[in-house]
Amino acid sequence: MDSIVTHGGRMVDYEVIARKSRDDITDYSANINPYAPPASVTTAILQNIYKINDYPDPVSRRLRQIFSERYGVSKDCVFAANGASEVIDLFLRVLRPKRVVLLEPSFSEYAHAAKRNLIPIKKITMASDFCLPIYSIKDTLRKGDLLVINTPHNPSGRFYSRSELEVIYELILQCGAYAMIDEAFIDFVDGGEEHSSLPLVHSHIVVVRSLTKMYGIAGLRLGFGVADQKIVDHIVQMRDGWSVNLLAEEAGIAALQDHSFAMKTREWLREERNDCMKQLEKIHGVIVYPSSANFLLVDGSFGGLHVAKWQEKLTKIGFFVRDCASYGTFTPSVFRMAILHHHKNAILIDELASELSS
Repeated sequence: MDSIVTHGGRMVDYEVIARKSRDDITDYSANINPYAPPASVTTAILQNIYKINDYPDPVSRRLRQIFSERYGVSKDCVFAANGASEVIDLFLRVLRPKRVVLLEPSFSEYAHAAKRNLIPIKKITMASDFCLPIYSIKDTLRKGDLLVINTPHNPSGRFYSRSELEVIYELILQCGAYAMIDEAFIDFVDGGEEHSSLPLVHSHIVVVRSLTKMYGIAGLRLGFGVADQKIVDHIVQMRDGWSVNLLAEEAGIAALQDHSFAMKTREWLREERNDCMKQLEKIHGVIVYPSSANFLLVDGSFGGLHVAKWQEKLTKIGFFVRDCASYGTFTPSVFRMAILHHHKNAILIDELASELSS
């Protein structure tokens, strides 16, 4: 049985391909905080492990209340889900847009969710600087469409300010379309909450949030949807009643209350990301795109890099990057790397320099 998952973080696959144990694999393909999970989260899991004989709360009341207090939104406008992927799927199932409009390149789950729900897809190719293609959006959007925007953008890491997005929202309201804003990586952005679309949520604007990346709980799966209360009520009535397990809820509560962990992560990331960019820019034939997130998009076209062939060499030492060829808009020379511990980043960058000099 082959997995339909095409994005990074496929640790079991990597173990098989590299013939190495998990401890001998370094995964640059999944953008997970290398310092996660924090002690607050692991402690909460251990302290509540005895409760696994109980059913979880179907509506995650405590978790939603904590989310409400953290981000200043009504708990009645929030639902928790089995990762951001389920949030995306539930929004499409309830909103039933006529088309899903994607800004390419984009996270593959948007298209997968649209196809599962038998919704036509319209793609808009972004420019090389990954700015919001406002005129193309204006020309494309029709009544009943759902436009998907993720900020910071994956895979480029470009962050869109609230003022940039407000221009899009005006277009949304004018033509009677919807906007789904995926803020899965916004926790990594300095001052990110000041530009979040959470305060702008209403019947035609919904927001996706995730705890997976910052707090390192990808295996537990936990995401949030924020929308008009009528949309949330509809989702709660038609969804699976126990998609968020008990330990995921306890981990989420602990994570949302651990403000210092996220702050310290952003401080570390600011320096480490800048250092990675400087070292990458020293390599002849490499372009690295500015990023506000915990990953970097790297183009080795001018140096003759072929990522798939390079990955064969990396596999021998247990390293895996995110080959961006599957996005459909990149050449075979483009990859994305998660920003990990300093020594791990340095080794990968040295491997890249060696590959392009050979």
